[in-house]
Formats: sequence, C-alpha cells, structure tokens
Amino acid sequence: MFFDSIGLKKELADAIRAKGFTEPTPIQEKAIPLLLMGEDVIAQSKTGSGKTLAFGVPLMDVLGEEKHVQALVLAPVRELAMQVAQELRTLRPSMASRVAEVYGGVDLEPQGRACAHAAVVVGTPGRVLDLLNRKLLNLSHVRFVGLDEADKMFEMGFVEDLDAIMAHTPREKQTALFSATISIEVENLASKEMHHPQIVRLSSDDDSISNIKQYYVSVDWRDQLKALCFMLDKEKPTLAMIFTKTRIAADKLSRRLSSAGFEAEGIHGDLTQAQRTRIMGEFKAGKLRVLVATNVAARGLDIPEVTHVINYSLPEDHRAYTHRIGRTGRAEREGKAITIITSLHDQKELESMARRTGFELVRYPAEESEIAAYNVRGRAPEERGHETPRPHGRFGGHGRPTHSGRTTHGGRPPSHGGGRSGGFGRGPPRHGSTGQRPFRR
Repeated sequence: MFFDSIGLKKELADAIRAKGFTEPTPIQEKAIPLLLMGEDVIAQSKTGSGKTLAFGVPLMDVLGEEKHVQALVLAPVRELAMQVAQELRTLRPSMASRVAEVYGGVDLEPQGRACAHAAVVVGTPGRVLDLLNRKLLNLSHVRFVGLDEADKMFEMGFVEDLDAIMAHTPREKQTALFSATISIEVENLASKEMHHPQIVRLSSDDDSISNIKQYYVSVDWRDQLKALCFMLDKEKPTLAMIFTKTRIAADKLSRRLSSAGFEAEGIHGDLTQAQRTRIMGEFKAGKLRVLVATNVAARGLDIPEVTHVINYSLPEDHRAYTHRIGRTGRAEREGKAITIITSLHDQKELESMARRTGFELVRYPAEESEIAAYNVRGRAPEERGHETPRPHGRFGGHGRPTHSGRTTHGGRPPSHGGGRSGGFGRGPPRHGSTGQRPFRR
C-alpha cells in the first residue's frame, strides 16, 4: 500500500486509511515522495486529480507542536480555500483546530484571532495580504507554502499580492506550486521563490475534458429559457451547473427556474459568505439540484456528482469555456456539457472555441420544433397521459408546483457542422435525415 509505505505519521496514515485511500492518483504518486524529501515542486495537473492530497499529506506530516504559523496555502477563491482547509483538518484530527481559513466577505478580526493560534493558514491572496498589513498574521516562521491553482490566481490579477505575501515568508522554506498550465507568470514566481524545483507534468485541464460529451443547441433568443428547461427536464441531471455572464443574470435565471419548478439557486460574489456556504452545502448534499453561477463564483469548485454543465450564455473565450465545462466529468467520471446559442455571432464564436480546444461539439439530439413546443411551466397534458400531477419539483424535490403557460413560437433552424475534430459535428440524425451537411459559414 502506497500510503503505508512512505513513512507518514501514524495519525496521518490512519486518517488516510479511514478515508478508504489505498492507491495514489498519478499526481499523488509523483509529488508526495518529492515533497516528503523536502524538494520544491511545480506540478502541472488537471483539477479533480487529487492534488489537494498531493500537497496536503506532506504539509500535515511536517507539522510540529510549535505555536506559530508553520504552513500557508493560497487558493484563488474562498470556496476552494474552504475545501482545502476542511481536507487538511481530516488528515490530522488532533491539529484540526489549528487550521485557519481566511477569505473576504466576513469580518477580519475573528480571522485574525484564528491566525494567532493556527499552525496552518489557508486563504485567498487578498485576505491574507489584508491580515499581514494589519499585523494580524505573522508568516516569519513558515516552513511550507502551497500555491493551489496558481494559474487561476495569476489570471485573477493576484501577481503583486503573491509577491507581497511571499516577501513576508522566510527565504528558506519549501514551496509546492500546483497549476493546470505552466505559464510565464508561474515560471517567474518559481525563479524568485523556489529552490531548484522538481517539475511534475501530468495532464492539463484541456485533457481532463476528454471524458465530457459536448453539445450545442441553436434556438431563437426568445426560446433560450425554454431550451434550458427542456434540457433539464429531458436530461434529469444528478447535479447541474448553469453558467451566466453576470451576477444579475444569475439571480434572474435562478428565480425563473424556480418558478418553473426546478430546485435552483444562484451563486455569485454579491452574496454573503453565510449565503454562499448554505447554497454550496445544499448543492453538495443534493438538496439543491441546479446551481446558476458566474465564472468567478465557480472557480475551484470540485464536486464529482455534477453530471451536467449548461452554458446559458456563451463564455468569453476558450479558456473560460474549458474551465466551465470542467466542473463536470470530475474524478474520471463522464460528464455532459451543453451550450445554448441564440445568434450567428454566438455560433461563430463557439466554433472558434472548439477549434482552439481541439474538441468536437455535436448538435444536441432534439428537434427545434420540439423545444419550441415545450411548455416551460409544466409538461403538456398530452405528455402526462394519466399521470397524477406532481406536487413537487421536476427532480422530485420541493420546487414550486407546475402550472400551464403559453407556448411561444420556435426560432430559426440551426446550422450544422461536419464531424471534424475541433469544431461542430452533427449529432444523431434527426427523423427523416440521412446525412450531414457542412457547417454554414
């Protein structure tokens, strides 16, 4: 057994065994021995690959009884910081009370008091820097620094914050940097802060979406909500994430989905931390089946039970597209991603993203007339047959009862693509159709 053979503290080894982990993931197998030997490590690995344990096991193994902060972990967003902190607590139960998590959206002072007694601080760069500037956090004795999703922190503009934070740490320390890509910013930070780092290269996020089936559906803009509800009703996902561009759009869409009988809530940066924690807890527990999110709010979320991602609005570029759909298909599971397009401009943009990522998107197997005839506020009577009307939400929960509603007209016919890699492909032939036609330019 890998974890029994690498000389871990008994408490740590017992905790890993209790979790049911016997064999490591590829990133754990490569990174853990290097970190246990005291090496600095740069690890390129996709999200959902077990990287938290890859740096968490060595980090928790080196912790002593000293009363100062011994380790710092930085993450791009508070949800990821919370996940990492909780994982670390389960690895060393006796040290659980000395793992502090710090992030924005809550009072600073209680977090400062938690840091005063912490052995490990896990936080977002902005809040960690605030605590340092107010002298509520002392990193002068830190022996281990972990940077989780470093590429995302650079994308979010934390370059200067990271430099300032690292300046508060000792020169002699161990650093573990985990990133989906090895960018110039990652290399620059490594040259300044790391000592002859060992490079561990596995697969990137682009590779991790290979087990995700990707579809597009083209509808008139007036049928956009109808298309979304149709697919949720047809697919019946275990958990689904719906992406919008703005916070206002996320709130509006979640309300409209709730009115249509789906168990949905929106999550974005304007919510209080208590609201975000409640929503994420209900989503992970399956009490809430549909999460409407913005790009930033969804960063770092690792929920293997998410079976579907739907792009209600088009992402801004291929990187955002890859990040969005990467919320499904986690931990080697299969996932499904569907993008709704409502204009020729959207269609061209999505084809460009498909080329950049090198993956094929196929037409969602549904007639547009079928979507146009769909009743958003409840299945049509002829579809119900003798079924007793359901008093609950469409996923069996406690959504608002369904009602009859008007049916709007359908939109323009979608264009279809060939089956080449990195573009649009034709889905299963529609009834009465035998062939493919090239993507309309």
